[in-house]
Amino acid sequence: MSRPAWIFARGILTRAECDRLVRRYERQRWSGARVLTESGEEAIDRSVRSAAVKTVRRAAWNGAILRRLDAVLADLNRRLYGFRMATRVESLQLVRYRRGDHVQWHMDVASGERSRRKLGMVVQLTSGDEYEGGRLELFGGPDKATAPREVGSLIVFPSYVLHRVTPVTRGVRRCLLGWTVGPRFR
Repeated sequence: MSRPAWIFARGILTRAECDRLVRRYERQRWSGARVLTESGEEAIDRSVRSAAVKTVRRAAWNGAILRRLDAVLADLNRRLYGFRMATRVESLQLVRYRRGDHVQWHMDVASGERSRRKLGMVVQLTSGDEYEGGRLELFGGPDKATAPREVGSLIVFPSYVLHRVTPVTRGVRRCLLGWTVGPRFR
């Protein structure tokens, strides 16, 4: 089965849904984004990943939005990837990038619990007009792409695809991250 390196889908969430998610969590406590170190521990390293993160349990989310995201990812996996994985999104994070924030090239699959990540997803919660820089770039084989910046757009990619977020130079970029999990890749 030939697997695409990524899928872009516009209009997965409405502007109103995205705005509600941002408003709901914006005033809560956020933490510094963490990276996995060579020793397998998580740490803050702003030279690698600089952003604010709000991890959210599934139970705290809007059920209709979660069911829609779960269904889209399960359908994409069934039709395009064929990974052995759970049929729902896990590890949900809201991410806020301000001026200077970025993420270096990386993959989402790693050791430990991260070895179980199958598909990553990013939902754009703010319009590309609200910030400059902050481009989500993906690199898979000979191809490189920049993800759409429209509010509510969804980007899905296998956890082994290289990707980064370029530094934000103006405004604030907000997105929702999540992963599906399953047995380790063989």
